Amino acid sequence: MGRIRAQWTKRSKVHDCFHWIVSCCFSIWTFVQYLFCCCSSCDTGWRKLPSKRCQVVPTEDAAASKSEHGGGDLLASAVVFTSSALLAAGAAFILPPFCFPDQSSNIVCLNPKSYLALFLTFVSLYLMARSAPADMVLLGATVVLLLFRVIDDEQAWLGFSSPSILAVGALFVVARALQETGAIHSVILPLFGRPTGAASALLRLCIPTCLMSAVMNNTPIVAMLIPACETLASTTGISVEALLMPLSFSSMLGGMCTLVGTSTNLVLNAQIASDPLPPCEPFTLFAMTPIALPATTLGIAYLVIVAPLLLIRQTPVIMPPASLLRTATEETLQLSASQETLPNGSPILKRRHSFSSTPFVQKHHSRDKQMIAGGALVLTLILSNLKVASLLHLALASGFATVACGCLTMQQALAAIDLRVLLTIASSFGMAAALEETHVSDLLGSFISAVEPHVGAIPFLFLLFLLTAVVSCIVSNAAAVVLLYSVVRDVHVESLRPTQTLLVLMLGASAAFATPIGYQTNMMVLKPGNYHFGDFTRLGGPLMLIIGFVVSTVAGFAPKELL
Repeated sequence: MGRIRAQWTKRSKVHDCFHWIVSCCFSIWTFVQYLFCCCSSCDTGWRKLPSKRCQVVPTEDAAASKSEHGGGDLLASAVVFTSSALLAAGAAFILPPFCFPDQSSNIVCLNPKSYLALFLTFVSLYLMARSAPADMVLLGATVVLLLFRVIDDEQAWLGFSSPSILAVGALFVVARALQETGAIHSVILPLFGRPTGAASALLRLCIPTCLMSAVMNNTPIVAMLIPACETLASTTGISVEALLMPLSFSSMLGGMCTLVGTSTNLVLNAQIASDPLPPCEPFTLFAMTPIALPATTLGIAYLVIVAPLLLIRQTPVIMPPASLLRTATEETLQLSASQETLPNGSPILKRRHSFSSTPFVQKHHSRDKQMIAGGALVLTLILSNLKVASLLHLALASGFATVACGCLTMQQALAAIDLRVLLTIASSFGMAAALEETHVSDLLGSFISAVEPHVGAIPFLFLLFLLTAVVSCIVSNAAAVVLLYSVVRDVHVESLRPTQTLLVLMLGASAAFATPIGYQTNMMVLKPGNYHFGDFTRLGGPLMLIIGFVVSTVAGFAPKELL
């Protein structure tokens, strides 16, 4: 019996070695193939075509080709695939197992698959920080993990069957219905009035934007209010620079206040719901409101006071006078209406937002259709909070009702669903499962837990918020919250409940104020406001610290009955 077992073990090791060698050879061949395509095109740009390996395009079309095809998607995927495969081969034969006690005093060990998952996580974060498309990077990482048998098919594609992810797609349709019927204009624009100064204008702008962003996609709100802000600036003499960045930030603050305010909240909730051993129950619609509302209130006050001082330059941009609103081009509105969590490198983020020079002719929207679209959203929120039905069922019903009642056409509904956004979110589930399966999350969780006794509960939550916010500033916020959840779920702090740490993690992922690439609405106002990269850091950096302080303090002292 012992001889048979020894032979079987030897045969298994030989089979694993053969499998890993073949995988490495295949990945090297793939990388060389794409590298040859890149080098052969030199400075003229390149693209991958179905019928050819690659094709040289004219120099003037290279930038457009990058925007059209995602800006080096194939090369980024090849780098991720090759680097992780080579590391896996070295880890299989060189790196020894590393054993450590977890937080339950059980001895767990890191094996070559653990080293692969850890290194692949860092490579993915690096590539996304270098503006590689998040959907391609995360999907490529999932394929690598499947190839090396770190995760199985069920773990890899769990995100594609998640009800919360499907609900995100359905809510895109409802948000598009509100835009097409003019419901957003009917609610927000009358509140602008005639402000007497910058502070008054910011109050009239930020508060309605924040309220609307709490219950729907914030991207169409910002897209439609950009020309309104330009008109407001031209008629009142207020610099447009003092309006557009607070517009983006207030939409992000509003998204923190409810579960449906941003897809990042739904992604984390989906992680909790699909966890076999969840650290807490999935969050309800207003579970984060007691923490987010004080932070949002203080954040708006900060924007009203500080934004005019930091953003108005000595030579402000003078907008041409206009008596009526100008509208964004039809292509920009159609693309931006369905964006909630754009992958880094997405074409719309690199496209200049142009506005037509002709006056905007107000469409005569049907009041009945506005009532139907608005009522569908309100009913979805109320019934979801009362737990009459799941959010997915209510979102699907609302989306179907808006199409059936003529609020938007079937083509507009299909165009509103951004598949790249859903692909980014769903692909991130595989990497999170790999970190848990290989005990990497246990190791990182032990390190994070060891910090709390030295700093205390409130500083610990503040550091967790800053860590999440910084990662979200350079990579996709959905990817950040999924990866960090696999670590935070294993953090056990005696003075804190899992609900407190997860809510801080959720709100930190939506606090990407310090960079323009951290959130899609920041990129939307970058060109119209003539901002520089440092402008976001000067105004958004202190705002991120203020929000983090308020969130960590309120979450740390909140009683159990409140959260």
